[in-house]
Amino acid sequence: MTGDDFAMNNQLRAELLAAIAELCQQYPDWRLGQLIASVAGWADQGVWDVEDEQLLEAALLHLQQSVPSPRSRKLARGPRLSAAIGWGVAGAVATSAGWLVGLALTRALLGVAVLGAPLEGRVLAETTVVLAVIGAVCGLLAGGVAGLLLGEPSRIGAGLLGAIGGAAVGALGGGLSPPLVAATAVWLPAEVSSAAAWGLAGLVAGFVGYGCRKVLVSDASQEYCEAADASAKRR
Repeated sequence: MTGDDFAMNNQLRAELLAAIAELCQQYPDWRLGQLIASVAGWADQGVWDVEDEQLLEAALLHLQQSVPSPRSRKLARGPRLSAAIGWGVAGAVATSAGWLVGLALTRALLGVAVLGAPLEGRVLAETTVVLAVIGAVCGLLAGGVAGLLLGEPSRIGAGLLGAIGGAAVGALGGGLSPPLVAATAVWLPAEVSSAAAWGLAGLVAGFVGYGCRKVLVSDASQEYCEAADASAKRR
């Protein structure tokens, strides 16, 4: 472990302990082990598997939902911003890389250069519509399958949301590619400019996905907290 890693771990641990201390003030009747187990549950993780970053994010989110203090709001800004940026960058990389792989496979297997013809006038408009429709269909299938396989607690609901979101991202990436290729044809290869268009679509998808995840985690956290309160009152 390098010195920088050690310093980052110490800072993360200090922020986590500060958040736990605030939670202890909110729930003075809870044992420390019970509190840690509850925070891990808010993060939708087991106690033995949860990472410090997940504990911190879940604890700060819960503090924000209950009675946010100036310190909890200050501590929460950093993790939320870095997580949102991470989701956006991951979405941009995934969509642009997927587009480039698709271009390569189409050219290798079918001998077709998707963006080989000059894009102007009617050709530009038709290509934009065609790629937007193809992108929407592919995104619909990919998002729906991913939601059905990975969505919790409702796979059907996650599949529907994934299909709608995937279709929107596919239509945005496919629709942006031809105009951006035409606008930058003089100084950028078509592959680069079209990948940038898909990267922009993926960036938007990543931010939206992070926002949706926060809503889902917020609801789950609230339900878990209410259940824990009811259990504590019964005891």
